[in-house]
Amino acid sequence: MTRNIAMRILLSFLILVAVSACASRQAVPVPEGKPFSARKNAEIALLYWIDRLPHALETGVDDLIPSLAKAAAFQSALEALLRDDPGLAATVGETAGYQVVIFNFGDIRFLALADSRQPGIGPTVIVNPNARRELIAGAPHPVFEKGVDIEAGLFVTRLEARAAIIAGAHACASSAASRCATADNVCPGNGSAPVRVSDAAHNTALLYQLAHETLARAWQDSIVFSLRGMTRADNAIVIFSDGSRRRAGVEALPNRLRDGVRATSLSSAGKIVSCQDANDDALARRSYCGAGNVQGRFLNGSPDACSVDASASTGRFVHLEQGGIVLAGLRSAAQLNLAGSAAENLLRGIAVVIPSSEMPVASPDSTSGPGQDRR
Repeated sequence: MTRNIAMRILLSFLILVAVSACASRQAVPVPEGKPFSARKNAEIALLYWIDRLPHALETGVDDLIPSLAKAAAFQSALEALLRDDPGLAATVGETAGYQVVIFNFGDIRFLALADSRQPGIGPTVIVNPNARRELIAGAPHPVFEKGVDIEAGLFVTRLEARAAIIAGAHACASSAASRCATADNVCPGNGSAPVRVSDAAHNTALLYQLAHETLARAWQDSIVFSLRGMTRADNAIVIFSDGSRRRAGVEALPNRLRDGVRATSLSSAGKIVSCQDANDDALARRSYCGAGNVQGRFLNGSPDACSVDASASTGRFVHLEQGGIVLAGLRSAAQLNLAGSAAENLLRGIAVVIPSSEMPVASPDSTSGPGQDRR
């Protein structure tokens, strides 16, 4: 797809309805003679929008932990969005500095909650009302792990996932240290120093974690992927993990995902491994297994996701590390070409292991824990 065609679709066919507290505009139907199907138009529009989301980059952005009032308003807005009530979501979200954005292409709709008061700080949440897979994608490091944000969008459009969460601020945007205990410091030159407050994968106090917990409780059969990028991992190009340090048999989800992706042509490009298979220990760097990821700790039943690794796995969390060969083609929506790519093969392998099905409606008022055990 050329950049000009994509931009024409974005500008001519995409209706981004930013629903304010006082008014909303109706989406205009896609004109006849469109160059692509409604589903393709919706995907192009969503991915271009994701690609243009602002992200706070500079060090010293320390106003990241929300007040109790802001967190409550954000959660209420997200719960309204899950009930497919964008008007109420916009009204409530305005209190938290958030706006609702609607992508409307006939039967294809996506709803998004985006930070409007401090663009680039808070997370963006995308909800798919017509989801067909019990999946939620998270991109906690979308800036320096380039491509994971677009990949999260592809989980929604290609895998028809329930939702996606994309962090706002760069993981190293804050100069303050997170109180959460983890060794997974991603900031250059920091060595063994504590992770930063801005690191969404390692801080339970951020809106990103609140969005994660809200979605996980609403859809208690969903599997949550944390999409990550790695610069080197010996000779592995894809590492699956359930966020625990356990070893498990062939029935464990990371092992099944590994086998599903190995069955594609991506296996010819490098090693695809699982942290749960002892036979892969020589291939997978153990530091890339996500035991310190606070979203995984929450889903795996840690008594304190901020500081305590989970002792087991519920089967609801997947930490996915990917080498440059997978993410290279996802770094720009304008240059996206999935046909035959490593990323397409990865998605295809995941789709085989986690099949599509009819989806029950959300239950966003649930106050239970992380949900059903899917081991």
